[in-house]
Amino acid sequence: MNATLADADAYVVADPAAAYGSDEASAVAQFADNGGRVLLLGDTPSAATSTSSLLGLTSGTAAAGSGQPNAIAARRGMTFDADYLFDMTDNANNFQYVYGTPSGDGSTGLADGVDRAVFDAAVPVVHGETATTAIAAANVSRSSTRTTGTHAVVARNGNVAAIGDTWFLSPDGATVADNEALVGNVAGFLVSGTKTGRIATSSPRTGVGTGRTVSVGSMTTRPESAPSATNETNATA
Repeated sequence: MNATLADADAYVVADPAAAYGSDEASAVAQFADNGGRVLLLGDTPSAATSTSSLLGLTSGTAAAGSGQPNAIAARRGMTFDADYLFDMTDNANNFQYVYGTPSGDGSTGLADGVDRAVFDAAVPVVHGETATTAIAAANVSRSSTRTTGTHAVVARNGNVAAIGDTWFLSPDGATVADNEALVGNVAGFLVSGTKTGRIATSSPRTGVGTGRTVSVGSMTTRPESAPSATNETNATA
């Protein structure tokens, strides 16, 4: 992990194939404390089955993953829930394609230019007062309880952002609704940090390095078809 983070300015973890240990999570937390940007993406634990491309970065391995980088997220007061969100009435042509809208005061920068984003079976991101909701899904149901409410899908605490979906970054998902703006905001977040200091030594983790800008840890996600562009355009606001 130390070698992975040493030359990176940002670190992406999506549907990790194995849970991060305490030393690894501490190393990533220190990386963020030193100004490095960390993007955490998680689907439901059973959803990760194959590799995907995120921001042009593709992992070299495929494995069913734990799906949720909670060991890292917890260091910033955030948690990926185990269930997913759905909406039987106002959705992007499928009950699992839920809409998300900006929330909060806009200080996270992750919702700039986003009127409505679409997520595939989004996972709620639960957080405390130290983190801020950037985008939330309103009047949606949880798969575990069928209860309806509003849940954060995109949240940020300083140099760490957590998003309960990977599909929106895929080639199919990135062009739906305002997802392109969200993808741009995520890219801007990753490259706008200022890392200083050193990272404490910890055991290495297999990952995919991509130069000094972004390093990718474990990355797996499920393949699914996207809502059609025509139907999305005609979706009820």
